[in-house]
Amino acid sequence: MDGVLTIEDLFAGRLFRVPDYQRGYAWEKTPHLEDFIDDLEALEPESQHYTGTIVLHDQVQPSVFDKEGNSYRLFDIVDGQQRLTSIVLLLDAIRTLVHATHPTIAEGIQKKFIYVKNLNDQPLYRLKLNSDCHDFFIHNVLADPGGPQGPTITSHRRLADAKHYFLDYLAGHQDTLGVEFPEWLLKLYAKIIRQLRVSTYSVERTTEVGVIFEVMNNRGKPLSDLEKVKNYLLYLSSKLEIHNDHELENQVNSTWAEIFQRLMAHELNSSGDEDRLLRAHWMVYKNPNSRDFSGSASIKKEFNLKVKEYQGKHDQLLTDLLHYVSTLRDAVVPFCEAFLPGTNTAFSAWSANDRLKVVRAAEKLRRTRLIAPFLPILIATRLKFPDDPTRYLKLLSLCEQFAFRVYVMKERRADAGQNKLHRLAHDLYIGGRTFDEMLVSMRHRALSLCSNEEFQKQFDLNESENQWYGWKGLKYFLYEYEEFLAGNKKILVAWSRIDIPDLRTIEHILPQTASNKCWKDAFSLAQRRRLTHDVGNLCLTEDNSRYGNKCFDEKRGLPGVGYCYANSNLFQERELAAMQSWDEEALLIRRGKLAEFALNRWHLDDSDMDVGAVLAAADESADEEVLA
Repeated sequence: MDGVLTIEDLFAGRLFRVPDYQRGYAWEKTPHLEDFIDDLEALEPESQHYTGTIVLHDQVQPSVFDKEGNSYRLFDIVDGQQRLTSIVLLLDAIRTLVHATHPTIAEGIQKKFIYVKNLNDQPLYRLKLNSDCHDFFIHNVLADPGGPQGPTITSHRRLADAKHYFLDYLAGHQDTLGVEFPEWLLKLYAKIIRQLRVSTYSVERTTEVGVIFEVMNNRGKPLSDLEKVKNYLLYLSSKLEIHNDHELENQVNSTWAEIFQRLMAHELNSSGDEDRLLRAHWMVYKNPNSRDFSGSASIKKEFNLKVKEYQGKHDQLLTDLLHYVSTLRDAVVPFCEAFLPGTNTAFSAWSANDRLKVVRAAEKLRRTRLIAPFLPILIATRLKFPDDPTRYLKLLSLCEQFAFRVYVMKERRADAGQNKLHRLAHDLYIGGRTFDEMLVSMRHRALSLCSNEEFQKQFDLNESENQWYGWKGLKYFLYEYEEFLAGNKKILVAWSRIDIPDLRTIEHILPQTASNKCWKDAFSLAQRRRLTHDVGNLCLTEDNSRYGNKCFDEKRGLPGVGYCYANSNLFQERELAAMQSWDEEALLIRRGKLAEFALNRWHLDDSDMDVGAVLAAADESADEEVLA
């Protein structure tokens, strides 16, 4: 430990930079910002509050001078950036409000903690964030007024939210305290810069960070397993006994920089997303048994200086570590593509036509919200066949069929069949199974969990009575039917318009409250009870409240006249407009059409089940999960 410093002393003579291998700004209102403010409010005059540890890496560059002749040394923040960024945001909010009564103090806050002017009269920021956040930080958060650009990644939004939280906090006290507010604001400022204390560590190399985190854990936001792995690999880098210089430290830092940048660009930078990437890659790279995976502990156990395989063989350990880091770097690309396939960077190496087909197929899987069971197999295929969109398209199609039949339609647990899928991914990656064999095994696994007979039975009226309206897959099912009806025409209502939390985009043709005489004449009480929530009576709409309990003739309407089925942007409502009446017969006819569509759309060939049984027999020991 170098020492315990006040915030004022910490910034004296220093410029801070967040390196790209650190995650972006991650603090949120609850609990991080609220806890920070609570600590400040509880801090009594003349007392001190220890607020954590700042680990710094001196860049050993020539000092930088500002226009007043003050010199500064540049330090990378290798730990503590969340806390330090939040402090700067709060100090900047104080600067904004104190300017009205004490403009000289506001200027001093700016120079001490926000920016000074260099010899060319350009801003020299006291805290520089990582490359994908800094421009937004200075132009939209610190600037007064901020620029028109909105946040493009999660860290941008969190920075903006933190600024507004602090401003709202101060404005609340301004309203409450009135003329006493300026004095309170100065006391708060003094409390932050003089009573808050941080422990500082200085490291000569980033590898030392790994050593520190092997013996301590003192952070404002808990480490994700992905961050723990990074620090452990840096720790190993410092312990390797190798005669020649090696690139492990640089490879780890550059790999984590790319991983964090890609995850943030795809709105996947929560700890859960990071750990999901780590897990999916491990299933592919090393061990497909999900029960054996225990996060960063599994990586530590595998790459351990004490294990027999690496004792006296640090060259081999280095080779294996570099391979692990390289494949993890590659895996983040298909990981992000799976969750957000429509970005400009997704599948960018393929032709425009191939990319369009793949994106459409990937979006369908995404809409099922069942990407996780297939992540390892998607990653393995992209890594194994990076230049083959045809194979990936086949896989996406089968994954979507598997997901819909097994998890959506049959409503099995999301882990049903998962061990088999993970094993297939691992076998494909290491060369133990061909791509075609993998597809056959996947198809037969899907059929074993939901046979064609079971799938067809789901559309038996007696089996599914009154279950469709509450079914989680209803919107996806009906949207696929919309695409079927559209054929080669463009769908006019985007999925995002349909996929909203409530059920206003689901229309009961026979209303749930069928109080009008027209409905009582068309359906008996028994029929209404049996058929109101049946799939044949449900369709997509843009706003069901506009139909209410109207009779069918009014809902159907006339072309060019008002809000009605005939003038809808949805093909399935237009299909209803072609019908002359709505009664049980009409409902069952439409039900039959939907069933026929589904049985064709999600059909799986089961003619070679014997072949599948032979392939499955070799993996029987991996399929012991209890099916729901």
